[in-house]
Amino acid sequence: MHQPHSIVSLPQAPTPPHEAFKVLIAEDGKFDRSILAIEMRRCGYQVLEACNGEEALMLYQSFQPDILLIDGIMPGLDGFECCRRLRQLPGGVRIPVVMITALDNTYSVDQAFASGADDYVTKPVHWAVLRQRVRHLLHRQLLSRQLQALNDSLEQKVLQRTADLAKSLYFEGLLKKITDKVRDNLDQDQVLTSVVQSLTVGLNLACCDAALYNLDRRESWIKYEDSPGLPSSCGQMVQMKDFPGIYQQLLQGESFQFTLSGSKAFRPVLRDYTIFVCPIMGDEGVIGDLWLFRRGPEVFSQLETRLVEQVANQCTIALRQARFYQLSQTQVRELEHLHQLKNDFLSTVSHELRSPIANIKMAAQLLQIIFQEGNVPEQASQYLQILKTEADREMNLINDILDLQHLNAGEYPLDKVQIHWQEWIIPLIESVQASHLQSGQTLEVDICPHLPPITTSVFSLTRILTELLTNACKYTPPGGKITVKTHLVGGKFRTEVRNMGVEILPQDLEQIFEKFYRAPQPDPYRYSGTGLGLHLVQKLTGHLGGTILARSGPGYTSFVVELPLP
Repeated sequence: MHQPHSIVSLPQAPTPPHEAFKVLIAEDGKFDRSILAIEMRRCGYQVLEACNGEEALMLYQSFQPDILLIDGIMPGLDGFECCRRLRQLPGGVRIPVVMITALDNTYSVDQAFASGADDYVTKPVHWAVLRQRVRHLLHRQLLSRQLQALNDSLEQKVLQRTADLAKSLYFEGLLKKITDKVRDNLDQDQVLTSVVQSLTVGLNLACCDAALYNLDRRESWIKYEDSPGLPSSCGQMVQMKDFPGIYQQLLQGESFQFTLSGSKAFRPVLRDYTIFVCPIMGDEGVIGDLWLFRRGPEVFSQLETRLVEQVANQCTIALRQARFYQLSQTQVRELEHLHQLKNDFLSTVSHELRSPIANIKMAAQLLQIIFQEGNVPEQASQYLQILKTEADREMNLINDILDLQHLNAGEYPLDKVQIHWQEWIIPLIESVQASHLQSGQTLEVDICPHLPPITTSVFSLTRILTELLTNACKYTPPGGKITVKTHLVGGKFRTEVRNMGVEILPQDLEQIFEKFYRAPQPDPYRYSGTGLGLHLVQKLTGHLGGTILARSGPGYTSFVVELPLP
C-alpha cells in the first residue's frame, strides 16, 4: 500500500506537447492518482483515471488511450498482472506502459519488464524524468502509428495496383480471345454474334447487342444480341431521329456512357441501367454500333471502355475482310458463270463447225472415189487434195479445242487398260510413218525388249505419241533422222522422240508448251500449226500421271515422256 507522502511536491509546468494524447492513470491511492492526473493535464494531455487494475482494463477497451501509467502494487489485480492481460487484448501490444512503483529492487524491475512494461519509474517520482519518458514514449507511439498508417497506405496501394494489374491482364486476355475468334472469320454474322456473346460473359453484362446502320434511311437495325438480363430487342429497327443526342455522337465516331431510364428507352427497361455505346467504323464512315447494358449506377471503367473500343476496331477489320471475301466470292461465281458460258459456247461452236466439216470431208472422199474410177484432170485432183487436207486440218483443230476443254474441266475420259509396249507402239509408228514421213527422212526405233506391261489410257497415249511423231516429221529436213527410244529408267517408262533439223532457242523452249505458242521460224508458212498440239500433249501426259520435257541443241530437238508404272 502506497503512502501519501510518496509523491513529491509539484514542479513548474512544462511546455505542453504538440499532440493532445490520452493518458490512462491506474493508481489505487487517491492522492497519488490526483497528483499524477494534475501533472499530465498540465502537460496538455487528456487524462483517464482508474483506481485498480480491472477498471484500467475496462477504460482501455472503451477509450483506447495512448499510454498507461500504472502502479505496480495495487489490491486485487496489481499492475504487473494488469500489464500482462493488457498485452493480450486487441491492440494492447502497441500501447506504451510505464510502471510507477516504490519497489526499486532488481526482482521488481525484472518483473515489470517481463509483464510487458516499456519503462519503470520509482517513487517518489522525479517529474522531469517522468515527463521526458512519457513524452518519449508518446513520440515513439506517434511515429509507430504514422509508420503503420504509411504501411497500411502502401499495402492498400499495392493491393489496388495488384487488382488493377489483374484486371488489365484479364481484359488483355479477353481481347486476345475475341480477336482470335474474329480475326480469321470471314462470316459477318459469326463475327458479330461471337463479339456480343464474348463481351456479355467477359464483362458480366445484362445485355450486349450490335446494330448495323442504313444511313440513307437513318435507321439502326439491332441484328445481333446476347441478353441474359433484359427482354430481347433483336430484329428491332431504331429510327435515329428518335434519339438525336445519342446518334449524333455515334455518327461522329464518339463512344460514351450514360444512364437511360425505362420510360425514355426503346427497350422495355424497368429500372435505370448504365449504358456504354461504341461505334463500329467502316471505309465509308460509321457502319454500326455496340451497346453494353449494366444493371444499376455502376459505371464502366476506363479499362472496360478501352477494351470495347479495341473490340470495335477488331470488328472493323473483320467486317472489312468478310465483305471483301463476299465480294470476291460473288466475283468468283460470276467468273465461273462466264467460264461455263464460254465452255458452252465452245461446245456449241465446235459442234456447229464439226458437222459441216465432216460433211465436206465425206464429200471429198466420195469425189476422190469417183475420180479414181475415171479420167480426171490433174488440176481437179489437186483441188480435191487441198479440200481434203484443209478439212482434216480443221477437224484436228476442233478436236484439240474440245479435248483441252474437257481436260481443263476434269471431264476427259481415263479408261486404262494393260498393254504390252512393243506390240502396241510398233503399229502406231508404222501408221505415222506411212502418212507423215517425208521423202529422204529415216525413222529409227530403239525399244527395250524386256519392258513389263503398262496400264494406261491407250487413247490418250496414242494422241501424245502421234502428235510428237507428226511434229518430228514436220520439222525434220529431207535426209534427216528421227529416233524413237523407249527404256525403263528409275521404275518409269521413258520414251524419247528426237529429230534432226530445226533448233529451238532457250527462251522459246521455256514457252513451248504454252497454249497457242509457236516458236519463231524463218518460214512460218512451211511450218504451219495452231500452237495447241504441244499444250494438249502436256495436258494429256499430266492426265496420265506422267511428265514431259523438251530439249533442244545445235541441229536437234527432243521430247522426253515419262510414265509411271502401275
